[in-house]
Amino acid sequence: FAKFAVLGAVLAASAPFASATPITGQVSLIGPNSYTATNITFGVGNSMIAGAITGTSFTPFFTDGQIVTMTNFAIDGSFVPTTVFSVTENSVTLTYFLQTLTTTFSNAGISGGFPGDLTLIGTGFFTETGFSDTAATFNLTSQVGQNAGTGVTFSETSFAPAPTVPEPSSIALLGSGLVGAALFMRRKLMA
Repeated sequence: FAKFAVLGAVLAASAPFASATPITGQVSLIGPNSYTATNITFGVGNSMIAGAITGTSFTPFFTDGQIVTMTNFAIDGSFVPTTVFSVTENSVTLTYFLQTLTTTFSNAGISGGFPGDLTLIGTGFFTETGFSDTAATFNLTSQVGQNAGTGVTFSETSFAPAPTVPEPSSIALLGSGLVGAALFMRRKLMA
């Protein structure tokens, strides 16, 4: 009876995960922005889906040229996890929540105090109506152009699912749990 109770508990706990549909594919955005060494500000009402739209989670619902709502955020050490973009089309809402951020600047021949071209790389997750939240990567580039980061364009692509690499500590924890369960079962069978 104890074996069936444990098995039932495991199956009950995993049931929500078994029926969830992850988000797969990629979506690309373009639009105007301004940035400094500390912040990025997006042009209101001008950012849109453009370029790559792939995957069964995106292509049936979203189209090239659909306006996207962007959120301004800090790009330096004061970055706080935030929803970067949201779009609703065909009664489906897609959002991207950025959890981690790496910022790089290239000089791009700009002299003076301005940092140069901007590259943002991060990790987070997509949420989409009818799908389970799914880990995704975030890549944004913006060029200084002639305006030292003011009123220039950005291009951004997010990919889901993000590649996952198990942490060694997680593998060790799983292994020790399995060994413990095996020893417990052996002990029960021997008694």
